[in-house]
Amino acid sequence: ADGRGGRAACAELRPRAPLLRETARLDGAPRLYALAGLAPNTAYEVRVSYPATNPADITLELVGSDPPQRRAKGRRMLNVEKLVLSSRRVGESILRLNSKNSNLVVRLDAKTYGRHRDGKQGAFDEVVYDVVLEPAIDPFGALPLQAAPVALAAVSCCALAFWMEPIIRELIWPSKARSPSKAS
Repeated sequence: ADGRGGRAACAELRPRAPLLRETARLDGAPRLYALAGLAPNTAYEVRVSYPATNPADITLELVGSDPPQRRAKGRRMLNVEKLVLSSRRVGESILRLNSKNSNLVVRLDAKTYGRHRDGKQGAFDEVVYDVVLEPAIDPFGALPLQAAPVALAAVSCCALAFWMEPIIRELIWPSKARSPSKAS
Protein backbone atom coordinates (compact mmCIF):
# COMPACT_ATOMS: atom_id res chain seq x y z
CA ALA A 1 0.00 0.00 0.00
CA ASP A 2 1.19 3.52 -0.72
CA GLY A 3 0.12 4.96 2.63
CA ARG A 4 -2.92 6.66 1.12
CA GLY A 5 -5.07 3.61 0.45
CA GLY A 6 -3.71 2.86 -3.04
CA ARG A 7 -1.31 0.24 -4.36
CA ALA A 8 2.17 0.94 -5.70
CA ALA A 9 5.24 -1.14 -6.53
CA CYS A 10 7.87 -1.22 -3.78
CA ALA A 11 11.63 -1.34 -4.46
CA GLU A 12 14.20 -2.29 -1.82
CA LEU A 13 16.67 0.40 -0.75
CA ARG A 14 19.73 -0.61 1.28
CA PRO A 15 22.30 1.61 3.03
CA ARG A 16 25.06 2.90 0.73
CA ALA A 17 23.61 1.08 -2.30
CA PRO A 18 22.16 3.85 -4.48
CA LEU A 19 19.46 3.18 -7.01
CA LEU A 20 20.42 5.12 -10.12
CA ARG A 21 18.28 6.40 -12.97
CA GLU A 22 14.95 5.62 -11.29
CA THR A 23 11.87 7.13 -12.93
CA ALA A 24 8.59 8.44 -11.56
CA ARG A 25 5.60 9.64 -13.52
CA LEU A 26 4.86 13.30 -12.86
CA ASP A 27 1.49 13.68 -11.12
CA GLY A 28 1.20 9.87 -11.19
CA ALA A 29 1.31 7.05 -8.67
CA PRO A 30 3.89 7.37 -5.91
CA ARG A 31 7.06 5.26 -5.83
CA LEU A 32 7.69 3.25 -2.67
CA TYR A 33 11.04 2.21 -1.20
CA ALA A 34 11.34 -0.42 1.53
CA LEU A 35 14.35 0.45 3.69
CA ALA A 36 16.21 -2.80 4.32
CA GLY A 37 19.32 -3.60 6.35
CA LEU A 38 18.86 -0.83 8.92
CA ALA A 39 20.83 -0.87 12.17
CA PRO A 40 18.72 0.06 15.23
CA ASN A 41 21.09 2.67 16.75
CA THR A 42 21.91 4.51 13.53
CA ALA A 43 20.32 7.57 11.96
CA TYR A 44 19.78 7.60 8.20
CA GLU A 45 19.17 10.07 5.42
CA VAL A 46 17.10 9.16 2.36
CA ARG A 47 18.29 11.48 -0.41
CA VAL A 48 16.87 11.97 -3.91
CA SER A 49 18.67 14.03 -6.54
CA TYR A 50 17.27 14.92 -9.94
CA PRO A 51 18.26 17.20 -12.83
CA ALA A 52 17.10 20.79 -12.92
CA THR A 53 16.41 20.43 -16.64
CA ASN A 54 13.34 18.40 -15.75
CA PRO A 55 11.29 20.65 -13.45
CA ALA A 56 9.59 18.61 -10.76
CA ASP A 57 8.60 18.94 -7.14
CA ILE A 58 9.59 15.77 -5.30
CA THR A 59 8.46 15.01 -1.77
CA LEU A 60 9.48 12.18 0.56
CA GLU A 61 7.39 10.83 3.41
CA LEU A 62 7.80 7.94 5.82
CA VAL A 63 4.74 5.71 5.33
CA GLY A 64 2.84 4.70 8.42
CA SER A 65 4.67 7.01 10.81
CA ASP A 66 2.61 8.74 13.42
CA PRO A 67 2.78 11.70 13.06
CA PRO A 68 3.77 11.58 9.37
CA GLN A 69 7.45 12.40 8.96
CA ARG A 70 8.14 14.78 6.10
CA ARG A 71 10.91 17.18 5.34
CA ALA A 72 10.28 20.64 6.77
CA LYS A 73 9.37 23.22 4.17
CA GLY A 74 12.23 25.52 3.40
CA ARG A 75 14.87 26.29 0.85
CA ARG A 76 16.17 23.30 -1.11
CA MET A 77 19.58 23.23 -2.67
CA LEU A 78 20.50 21.83 -6.08
CA ASN A 79 17.36 19.79 -6.73
CA VAL A 80 17.97 17.45 -3.83
CA GLU A 81 15.21 16.27 -1.54
CA LYS A 82 16.02 14.44 1.67
CA LEU A 83 14.31 12.82 4.61
CA VAL A 84 16.28 12.41 7.84
CA LEU A 85 15.41 9.49 10.11
CA SER A 86 16.77 9.86 13.64
CA SER A 87 18.23 6.83 15.40
CA ARG A 88 15.37 6.97 17.93
CA ARG A 89 12.75 6.89 15.16
CA VAL A 90 14.58 4.07 13.33
CA GLY A 91 14.92 2.03 16.53
CA GLU A 92 11.25 2.43 17.47
CA SER A 93 10.14 1.57 13.95
CA ILE A 94 12.36 -1.49 13.74
CA LEU A 95 10.95 -2.81 17.04
CA ARG A 96 7.37 -2.12 15.92
CA LEU A 97 7.85 -3.61 12.44
CA ASN A 98 9.88 -6.69 13.44
CA SER A 99 6.76 -8.07 15.04
CA LYS A 100 5.08 -7.83 11.62
CA ASN A 101 8.14 -8.99 9.59
CA SER A 102 8.06 -5.71 7.68
CA ASN A 103 10.34 -2.79 6.71
CA LEU A 104 10.18 0.97 6.97
CA VAL A 105 8.75 2.36 3.74
CA VAL A 106 9.39 5.78 2.19
CA ARG A 107 6.95 7.22 -0.35
CA LEU A 108 8.21 9.45 -3.17
CA ASP A 109 5.72 11.73 -4.91
CA ALA A 110 6.67 13.64 -8.07
CA LYS A 111 4.55 16.60 -9.10
CA THR A 112 4.84 18.91 -12.09
CA TYR A 113 6.65 22.13 -11.26
CA GLY A 114 6.39 25.17 -13.50
CA ARG A 115 5.33 25.31 -17.12
CA HIS A 116 7.11 24.23 -20.26
CA ARG A 117 7.58 26.92 -22.90
CA ASP A 118 5.84 24.68 -25.49
CA GLY A 119 2.87 24.04 -23.23
CA LYS A 120 1.62 20.66 -22.05
CA GLN A 121 2.64 18.84 -25.23
CA GLY A 122 6.30 19.83 -24.71
CA ALA A 123 6.42 19.08 -20.99
CA PHE A 124 8.11 16.01 -19.51
CA ASP A 125 5.97 13.06 -18.43
CA GLU A 126 8.54 11.55 -16.07
CA VAL A 127 11.38 12.63 -13.82
CA VAL A 128 14.63 10.66 -13.67
CA TYR A 129 16.37 10.62 -10.29
CA ASP A 130 18.89 8.83 -8.08
CA VAL A 131 17.96 7.70 -4.59
CA VAL A 132 20.33 6.68 -1.78
CA LEU A 133 19.98 5.60 1.84
CA GLU A 134 22.98 7.04 3.68
CA PRO A 135 23.85 6.19 7.30
CA ALA A 136 24.70 9.16 9.53
CA ILE A 137 27.52 9.57 12.03
CA ASP A 138 25.45 11.31 14.69
CA PRO A 139 22.17 10.02 16.22
CA PHE A 140 20.18 12.96 14.80
CA GLY A 141 21.12 12.41 11.15
CA ALA A 142 22.75 15.82 10.71
CA LEU A 143 26.07 14.50 9.32
CA PRO A 144 25.87 11.71 6.73
CA LEU A 145 28.71 9.19 6.73
CA GLN A 146 29.58 10.28 3.20
CA ALA A 147 30.43 13.78 4.50
CA ALA A 148 32.79 12.52 7.24
CA PRO A 149 36.04 12.97 5.22
CA VAL A 150 35.13 16.59 4.41
CA ALA A 151 34.21 17.30 8.04
CA LEU A 152 37.48 15.74 9.21
CA ALA A 153 39.45 17.84 6.72
CA ALA A 154 37.70 21.03 7.89
CA VAL A 155 38.39 20.29 11.58
CA SER A 156 42.02 19.45 10.73
CA CYS A 157 42.45 22.75 8.86
CA CYS A 158 41.03 24.72 11.79
CA ALA A 159 43.31 22.92 14.28
CA LEU A 160 46.32 23.51 12.03
CA ALA A 161 45.44 27.20 11.73
CA PHE A 162 45.25 27.60 15.52
CA TRP A 163 48.55 25.76 15.96
CA MET A 164 50.34 27.73 13.22
CA GLU A 165 49.03 31.18 14.20
CA PRO A 166 51.77 32.03 16.77
CA ILE A 167 54.50 30.84 14.41
CA ILE A 168 53.20 32.89 11.49
CA ARG A 169 52.69 35.94 13.71
CA GLU A 170 56.31 35.69 14.90
CA LEU A 171 57.55 35.46 11.30
CA ILE A 172 55.60 38.56 10.25
CA TRP A 173 56.02 40.68 13.38
CA PRO A 174 59.16 39.59 15.27
CA SER A 175 58.83 40.32 18.96
CA LYS A 176 61.08 42.84 20.64
CA ALA A 177 62.17 40.23 23.15
CA ARG A 178 64.36 38.65 20.47
CA SER A 179 66.06 41.94 19.56
CA PRO A 180 69.62 42.40 20.93
CA SER A 181 69.59 43.87 24.43
CA LYS A 182 71.30 47.14 25.10
CA ALA A 183 74.48 46.95 27.09
CA SER A 184 74.46 49.08 30.21
